[in-house]
Amino acid sequence: MTLGNPPAEMEVDPGIVNLYVRLFAITDHGLAVMDERPQSQTYGTNRSDLASLDDLEGKLVAMLRFEDLPSEHRKMIWQPLLDELSKIFNIQSDPETLQSLPFELVPVRAVRNLFSGDQ
Repeated sequence: MTLGNPPAEMEVDPGIVNLYVRLFAITDHGLAVMDERPQSQTYGTNRSDLASLDDLEGKLVAMLRFEDLPSEHRKMIWQPLLDELSKIFNIQSDPETLQSLPFELVPVRAVRNLFSGDQ
């Protein structure tokens, strides 16, 4: 998953972190397939609730793997990525399989800076 900040025109509260999450999958051949949407999901929390990038990654993975998520909501999150996998590589899967695979967090510089003090 890649992480980015919301658009610059949004009002910023330094105590709140709002991130755009963009999902991607890496095939068995090492090729990445991105969700064609600029954001697959959003995540917001109090800045004080995040101790590190590892902490953020754990919270995002828990959010994306939330088992009680209604199937229609799960499909809304994962279907565009599934469509890309099918269209580009003829890979057929389902949301439950994708959400069970290992995740890798790839934050943009602005997100990394939240934890380095370079804001």
